Amino acid sequence: MADSSRQLMFYRNNIAQSNVIINYTGTILKSTTRIENPNYLILDLEITEDARPGNIPIVFEYQREILFSVDYQLKSRADGSRERYASDFDRIIIQTGWFEKTMPDLNQHRRGSEQV
Repeated sequence: MADSSRQLMFYRNNIAQSNVIINYTGTILKSTTRIENPNYLILDLEITEDARPGNIPIVFEYQREILFSVDYQLKSRADGSRERYASDFDRIIIQTGWFEKTMPDLNQHRRGSEQV
């Protein structure tokens, strides 16, 4: 597997208080990141060669009580997908404010029409 890492972000009220349990062959929970907002939790997983297609149960618990669980589907790779070519357009990332910075004339025109 060329890139074995996965990053998953979960949203739920006060989810940052939860501990996470993943017990699935070939899946390792590398880190859990709690951000400023307590309603988000970010998991960094490593999927090893031992992993097989199926549903990875991700269990969220608090004080040894299971709050809920989520299944993350690990799919098998389609035949020939490794040889697919991604065009340069597949790699474009549009940044916030890009149009305002690079096309001021377009931005000025839009502002003018909003004032009418």
